[in-house]
Amino acid sequence: MARVLTYAFGFVIIITILLQSILLLIPFVKKLEFNHLCSSYAAIVQSYGYLPPGLPEMFCYKMTEHNLEIIDFVYESSRPEVEQAVFKVTARYPMSIIGNDLRMKEEFISLKFEISYIVQNQAESTMPEVTPNVAVENDLPVIKIALRTAEVL
Repeated sequence: MARVLTYAFGFVIIITILLQSILLLIPFVKKLEFNHLCSSYAAIVQSYGYLPPGLPEMFCYKMTEHNLEIIDFVYESSRPEVEQAVFKVTARYPMSIIGNDLRMKEEFISLKFEISYIVQNQAESTMPEVTPNVAVENDLPVIKIALRTAEVL
């Protein structure tokens, strides 16, 4: 009888360790998925040379499809003749882990993506008709378009 209890207890411990190991791989996989999504949308913005209308909404929808909550989405560009653009995204992913008392508890993984690149000015006909907010920093005009969907914890 003691041998059966020992095997049962050992089996439970092995299953718990295996499950926790699988759960610890989730942040790595989600980070890869998040980077892929952000890179693909950053490539779209880079190919247009500006942030196309409707793209932030499509991006937010795609992120929610992957169970990612966008905390901050910012696209900044400066200097009209040769733009240096920055594409930043901060999101979080809710995941469950096994606690010390062997109960599942929910935690959030913070994910960040930032890429900056130089974009040559496109022809005037391809520019959107939307007038963005223009600020001046270090004697250079800076165009800032931001979409914020949640408070930073």
